[in-house]
Amino acid sequence: MRRSLILTMLLVLSAILCGCSDSRAFSFTQAQTRSVASTGPATTQMTQKETGWEAAVQTVLNYYGDINQKKYEEAYTTWQGNGSASGQSYKQFKRGYANTVAVSVLVGESNEQGAIQVPVRLISVVNEPAANKQGVRQYAGTYTVRHTDEGWRIASANISRVSYVLPPRELSTPTRLLDSYYREINRRQFARAYTYWEDLGKASNQSFAQFEHGYADTDNVVVSLGKPRLEGAAGSLFASVPVDIVATNKNQTKQSFRGTYVLRRSDIPPFDKFGWRIYSAQIKQTSSSG
Repeated sequence: MRRSLILTMLLVLSAILCGCSDSRAFSFTQAQTRSVASTGPATTQMTQKETGWEAAVQTVLNYYGDINQKKYEEAYTTWQGNGSASGQSYKQFKRGYANTVAVSVLVGESNEQGAIQVPVRLISVVNEPAANKQGVRQYAGTYTVRHTDEGWRIASANISRVSYVLPPRELSTPTRLLDSYYREINRRQFARAYTYWEDLGKASNQSFAQFEHGYADTDNVVVSLGKPRLEGAAGSLFASVPVDIVATNKNQTKQSFRGTYVLRRSDIPPFDKFGWRIYSAQIKQTSSSG
């Protein structure tokens, strides 16, 4: 029984950290109406220069990706000055994450004035050796990211422990997640929407810049959601949600899409406190009108 539980937890954690999915995100553009069926990793080449905000967001997400994969040296050197901007030695930095099992990240609203600040809400599952259990801690604040001779690096952080209801309301059900996802897209808060995909956005099989550029010519999106169909497997719950989508481009032409999102959340405490994330999508264009 114990061996079975350990195996199940390892499978769940693997899914959280790897974002194992053959899907890709899709976006609506006037210039490029590509097939959006989930047939494999996206192959779209970047045709626009990555903006400072896009690079800063990706830096923070890569940072926590390294933390989740226990790549502490890579995470440490994401801080400016080969890690010195963290205010810690590498040994101190690594020790600080000794009990961290996994971190979920939600990015807040964009701010590109001066040094780029990336707002985040962090939900961490941590080991609590004294209590012989795992618990959840939450943090919120901002990372300041700059472009240096080393590349994009974290220059400073203002992060504090907070207490919010878990899971976050927008991640508490499959329909709330997808409603929030398209609301953020219409508000052009693409970083927030990107982190609704599993594995810090990686489940979309696009970088954040690719994801954001895909909506460059989109004015607004209207989505109609069908009834979620729930299934359980290996410590996870999966929800298949049928969708009908109408995207209006900036030149007021319209494109219609239909398909299914698959969302996932862990069914094992305390990982269930992360809430739902988008696991995959199979969406195809059905019509286009001028």
